Amino acid sequence: MKLLKTIGTFTLATALFGSPLAMADEAVPEPAMPAATSAAAPAIAVPVKPADEKTLAEAKITKEQAIELAGKAVSIPEGFTLQNVNLYGGSYMQQGPVWNLNYVKKQGDQYLGNLSVQIHGITGKMVGYSTYNSDPSYKPSFPPKVDYQGAKDVAAKWLAKVNPEALEQTKYNDAGERAAKPPLRGSVQYELRYDRVVNGIPFPQNFVSVVVNGDGEVVGYNANWTDGLTFDDPKGVLDADAALGKLHEQAEPTLAYITPYSGKNKKPILVYGMGVYPIDAKTGAVYTGGGIEPDLKPNLTPLTDKPLGSIPSATLSLSKDEAIAKATQAFPLPDGAKLQDASFYENVDDATGKTFSTWNLRWSTAKSDMDAKMGLPTTEIYAGVNAKTGEITNFSQYVPTQNNSYDVKVKQDEAKTKAIELVKKMLPGYTNQLVLQTIAADNVIPLEIVKRDRGYNFTFARYIDGVRAGYDSVNVTIDGETGAVRNYSANFSQQDYPAQKPQAIDSVKAEDLLFSTYDVQLQYVNKGYMPPFMPMGPFSDDYYRKLNLRAASGEVDNDKTDTTAHLIYALVPKYANGPQYVLNAETGGWISPESGDPVSLEKVKVTDIEGHWAQQDLQLMLDYQALDVKDGKVNPDAPSPGAS
Repeated sequence: MKLLKTIGTFTLATALFGSPLAMADEAVPEPAMPAATSAAAPAIAVPVKPADEKTLAEAKITKEQAIELAGKAVSIPEGFTLQNVNLYGGSYMQQGPVWNLNYVKKQGDQYLGNLSVQIHGITGKMVGYSTYNSDPSYKPSFPPKVDYQGAKDVAAKWLAKVNPEALEQTKYNDAGERAAKPPLRGSVQYELRYDRVVNGIPFPQNFVSVVVNGDGEVVGYNANWTDGLTFDDPKGVLDADAALGKLHEQAEPTLAYITPYSGKNKKPILVYGMGVYPIDAKTGAVYTGGGIEPDLKPNLTPLTDKPLGSIPSATLSLSKDEAIAKATQAFPLPDGAKLQDASFYENVDDATGKTFSTWNLRWSTAKSDMDAKMGLPTTEIYAGVNAKTGEITNFSQYVPTQNNSYDVKVKQDEAKTKAIELVKKMLPGYTNQLVLQTIAADNVIPLEIVKRDRGYNFTFARYIDGVRAGYDSVNVTIDGETGAVRNYSANFSQQDYPAQKPQAIDSVKAEDLLFSTYDVQLQYVNKGYMPPFMPMGPFSDDYYRKLNLRAASGEVDNDKTDTTAHLIYALVPKYANGPQYVLNAETGGWISPESGDPVSLEKVKVTDIEGHWAQQDLQLMLDYQALDVKDGKVNPDAPSPGAS
């Protein structure tokens, strides 16, 4: 019998597969909300932007009216006083101006609780609410007084009071409840979500959610609702089977290595990921979300077929002067540059046990010590040198500007060539493993972006025998005015990745397995919104880079209102709130990306605990996948290993 364990959360960064693999909760879009959780306070606050003149002009509700409306929407408990009021320009979930009112309860200098209410500045509706009891004498109930069903009842009654219109136009999203596990300890909270439904079709961008604690009290509320939309007629949409076929057409499973850093064995594991964009529900074409044409077949060709040199062995022990010589030989310093700092850093990598040693160097070109003390503009130059291999790990230089003028004199192709040649020069032993990530489908960086960034940014991802090597990458910035190297960094882990990829299950089987963890859902979508779990795969970086470039250049106006909700087919995770999982490419089984241990996507069921005296405890351990199950049994009365 294994010891009880809990499976934590894991987010695979974009550098690996882009947006998430076929895995659960952190990778899940808005449609799925957490099950019962232990938390100190409801975390429903969202990033906001300060109100500008336009927002102030849009606001129809005054501060005084917002305060009055907040008092009508919720009961402000005795002892709470209004501490501050702010008008925000909305958030990524809420369009238009929003008043935020924050109330606190104090006893002397001690805070005993806080409460915040958000009132929409145009409609006057409450769009957010949260409260937190920090009174030391408060003891939340455990076991909780209400279960999931009780929390649902509380949430429905509360919504019927504060937002009956939304309650009538939504459908309860049971994803969290289906994956709910009995809480183990702490302050229990249930988040109940209701998605907007139009013409019988979900519109998951719009929703209301209510957070209920274990005492049956509402401690959080959030409403994301867009008024004035026109919804496409659902007549003529593809059926689900045809949509599934279209989604399969663009799917292409890809291989990558991940390292289970919380596992006993921190060796790289080969896993499959898959990229699939939503499709237009009527035409079956890839949904472009705001006119951005995706790169379905990005560049995966390395700089060279064979390495241009050998990978240096870690046998050196460079002194400060030797490190300086290495850095200045690779990147000649400007006239007048003086060494200001030289520090040595050594660290043992937990995953590999290898020791990493580096010299960190800094120069400046101040005209005099007095200039530097007065804070006058100086060129600052930084470099890092691997003390064992002699490789330059990073280099950057900051050149102050006297004015805001910036003349782009270097063409993109010239900058690209310089970046490639630099990488070949600095890392000759890795050129057969480095792939230049495409800028966009048309591979053109708008001039406005070059001016804003004062240069061209290039990323080279590391692939070994066609497999993405964790997060390893090289980044280069070429100045658009001078053509000089502004930034260079080689971000390689200490892992020993296999020179040849291990034997993996074929991609067709991998595709079927990955698709099996999703449902195909017809849904409405507004603006350039893409379901957050899509796109996935190595092309996602290209998609988002292009989206940002187009938005920054004004080609795509993210602030422009779109009053149409379009119909798309998207893949929705079946196991949104279960354990995190990835597909082991060698075994075809699901594993935890944190520990590397096998995980079950479905709730574990066995046949030999019914009526057992410890049935409840055994079921709890099964819910947390903390028992070994063989042939559908746990053999609860079997002697422990080693027992006499």
